[in-house]
Amino acid sequence: MTITESVTISTPQDLFDLRDNRPDFHEGAMSILTNPSAPPKAYFSFDTPRFFGVGPVTVGDTIARDEAGNFFLNPEVAK
Repeated sequence: MTITESVTISTPQDLFDLRDNRPDFHEGAMSILTNPSAPPKAYFSFDTPRFFGVGPVTVGDTIARDEAGNFFLNPEVAK
């Protein structure tokens, strides 16, 4: 696995910024689940439903992408 890019989520707003401002990173594979009583969570998958892909991604997590376009949650932990 060769990671080409990774993004660390530092605040809940980072999830929304990633979704809205970085379509080159997720290519439409990102969804955000919001609930008034819980922090937002992101899910990454090119197939629906997205929650069967990579996720949930929350504050403190790193989402990475390899050269084949696959997503990984906290890739430094997976090594």
